[in-house]
Amino acid sequence: MSQTVSVTKSDKAARRPSPKPRPEESETPPEEAQKPAEKVEEISVGQAFRRLLRGMRPSFSLRTAGVVVLIVAIAAVAGYFGWQSYKQTAVTKAEASALAAARTYATDLSTYDYRSLSGNFKKITANSTGQFAQQYAKVSQNLTKLIQQYHATSKGTVVRAGVSEGTSDRVVVVLFVDQQITNTNSPQPRVDRNRMQMVLVKTNNHWQISDVALL
Repeated sequence: MSQTVSVTKSDKAARRPSPKPRPEESETPPEEAQKPAEKVEEISVGQAFRRLLRGMRPSFSLRTAGVVVLIVAIAAVAGYFGWQSYKQTAVTKAEASALAAARTYATDLSTYDYRSLSGNFKKITANSTGQFAQQYAKVSQNLTKLIQQYHATSKGTVVRAGVSEGTSDRVVVVLFVDQQITNTNSPQPRVDRNRMQMVLVKTNNHWQISDVALL
């Protein structure tokens, strides 16, 4: 006689295999998880500084501007030295012309004749500034009577002359002048040796005596 086994629902549920647990989802995507961790590059202070300098290299436009500035600077320097050379040339020419004028004026100052004093004095005043012309007029008036009284004559000769200092419009000249003098007290000519300093200034492109002093 066959037997019948009844299975309840609870038994079926107990016999059913349990589902496999699902893996927990990772917060990191698979692709990123597979990436190796980035290696931090270690650099020295010197390397960092060199990188900084490389980053500061000028662009082409800046280099071009630098070349332009350099050219302008060179032109300015050349212009400056050119101007200085021009000024020096002008001073040299001025000193040469003033020296020639000083030789002539020193000869006129040291040369006179009691018979033609007015002509001698006019040469000096014609080539003097107003202030020096007035000073010379006073001195010549005091000497006129004495020169005429002793029939004095003098012939001046510039032995040596040189420029002490000068600019394009003012030159100082030192001169060695010999005077051959005669008068009634000394019929035989005697020679007086003088050293003088003459200051000349240029007025209307003409050199004039500004001051004379015996040294």
